Amino acid sequence: MDIVLNASDNAFFDAAYSHLPTLLQPFYSSRDHIVRQYTSLYIISLIGAEILYLTVSTLAYYLVFDHDLKKHPKYLPNQIKREIWLSVTSLVWTAVVTAPWFLAEVRGWSRLYYKVEDGYFQSLPYHIFVFLFPMHCWLYLAAFIFVQCWTISIHDGAYFTSHPWINGSAHHTIHHLEFNYNYGQYFTLWDRIGGSYRQPVAQFENEMFFEREEKREQRREAWGIGGKGVNTVKAKGAEGGKKKGGAKANGKVAKAE
Repeated sequence: MDIVLNASDNAFFDAAYSHLPTLLQPFYSSRDHIVRQYTSLYIISLIGAEILYLTVSTLAYYLVFDHDLKKHPKYLPNQIKREIWLSVTSLVWTAVVTAPWFLAEVRGWSRLYYKVEDGYFQSLPYHIFVFLFPMHCWLYLAAFIFVQCWTISIHDGAYFTSHPWINGSAHHTIHHLEFNYNYGQYFTLWDRIGGSYRQPVAQFENEMFFEREEKREQRREAWGIGGKGVNTVKAKGAEGGKKKGGAKANGKVAKAE
């Protein structure tokens, strides 16, 4: 994070802080002042998190999200806007408690070398690790970004894989449904060792991402909102009606004769 902070100072923080009132200059004139460092790291954390969330969520919304769910009776009015607002505002407070860890890292107290509280506590292992073990700074940043993307991927309902050793979206859905299984993050090793592993294949074999078109048609038919299934049923019904009508007409003609 010291590399990111230094680049940000060169790009805009030096110029921005130079326009602050004289009263605040003792805290912001020096790059090494702890107040300035915390402020800068907070801004970087917040903006970075917001950009990452909005970018990945937008891509997921247009590429992964099943828009037929909007027609479900339990879909709330303005649900997308509500979810965006809750996520964006929660990141403001998440950055408040995340920035101190970055501050400790850039001040040389780590071993780096070249719900709000729920999200915060889940990120603690990543922060604590570098205070106990040496780790390359770029690898640390890559891992921190990757875990954000992975967290989104296991909550989006797109079941890309049911591999028994990968704790993907299907496995994690079991965790949320039953709470006692599949606690792992990337892999299922420790769940297997601890006896909390549950294989979701039997329950999700027809829910894989690449078979969602069939799933969508079945859902449309069940909800009665159109689709191939419903149109087919209506067509068959109409065709059956015509046959019955034709049979009755033929019967009347026969009687008349």
